Amino acid sequence: RELTNSRGDIHGGALMSALDFTLSVVARAHEPLKVGSATIDMSTHFYTPAKSNIDIIATCKRRGKSIAFCEGEVQGRDGVVLAVARAVFKLVPRTR
Repeated sequence: RELTNSRGDIHGGALMSALDFTLSVVARAHEPLKVGSATIDMSTHFYTPAKSNIDIIATCKRRGKSIAFCEGEVQGRDGVVLAVARAVFKLVPRTR
């Protein structure tokens, strides 16, 4: 309930935050203990409201030495795509 809007749908900001986190994980999945990430740019498109349990599917489309390009989608449990996002991340060496 804490993540819903006045209509009872999952708030778009909560979905964007979940997408940002999930996309950043795949951006640095090649070396998760050595590389961190910072979001440079992210765009999100909402197709239909998310009402309950969701799945987020994310892929890294291209990764260079310091930049990663990722895409993801929010799906309902029935597989219907509810929202999509694209993001660009700066890959940063972890210091600890």
